[in-house]
Amino acid sequence: VLRSNYELQRSLGAKVLFLKVDELATRFPWLNCQGLVAGCYGVEGEGWFDPWLLLSAFRKKAKSMGVHFCHGSVSGVVRDGFRVSGVRVQPEGDKNQSSGVYAVDCDYLVNCGGPWAANIAAMAGGGEGVSFSKAENPYRIDWEQEPRLS
Repeated sequence: VLRSNYELQRSLGAKVLFLKVDELATRFPWLNCQGLVAGCYGVEGEGWFDPWLLLSAFRKKAKSMGVHFCHGSVSGVVRDGFRVSGVRVQPEGDKNQSSGVYAVDCDYLVNCGGPWAANIAAMAGGGEGVSFSKAENPYRIDWEQEPRLS
């Protein structure tokens, strides 16, 4: 597979090298080559990606459009029947709730809680006609009745 990918890249004009394991070890002495047979290396024209810079750009644009960011943990989900109408956010570093809880109204809730997504989804009403299932990475929420979107 690696060799065919290498050949495809070369046929498309990419400047890449196919390096056997001993060549990898010589060129990159810090690389752990245990279990490797070969590798490909882009000689020039390689791009790079800075995820923090991209996130910062998205945040800056969102703020310019009126988005307010609050740092903390979701402590509750507010429902109006089958519709999620808001969340409660416990400010970061304030476990004693001395500064209160943010109340955030919403028309839509996108649950991006990562490893805590199931907990957040359960706050939306697990055990009250709502079931949750993990599908690859995202969680899917199924209501017994169609949720109201407006």
